[in-house]
Amino acid sequence: MRAIPMFLLAACGPIQFGEGDDTEKPTDTGGGDTGEEGDPLDGQRPEVTGVQAADCIADVNGLDTWGVVATATDPQGVTTLGVGYVELQKDGSALGSQHSFSCTNGNCAAGWMAEEGEPCSVEGAVVVVVAVDEDGNPSYPYEVAY
Repeated sequence: MRAIPMFLLAACGPIQFGEGDDTEKPTDTGGGDTGEEGDPLDGQRPEVTGVQAADCIADVNGLDTWGVVATATDPQGVTTLGVGYVELQKDGSALGSQHSFSCTNGNCAAGWMAEEGEPCSVEGAVVVVVAVDEDGNPSYPYEVAY
């Protein structure tokens, strides 16, 4: 896996779904606190608060590039957020590897070159984002339909 420099993600700019194109805004299919009773990490879990962009840039050479931009928070403060992960799933199964998802002061991003099974043309995929704090506490998965 190769990391994609953050300035490349910025080149995509914020995705404006439905403004002058045929792209539909991804559907939030989960995310946030599930409110499960008896969670041993209750009050300690970080939370992915939103996904602003989940996009793939198709390359004519077959080197598709994925990028995800999100926000997160942590009960101990946004400065305690560390490296989480993002992955593509279809029908509950991972399409490729988990990719590093870094957060700085609540602003998070990931970028990677597509692996086999992760082309931009994949249909019915779900982008799953998990933030992790410096204590290793994971957020609940935040899912966005691609």
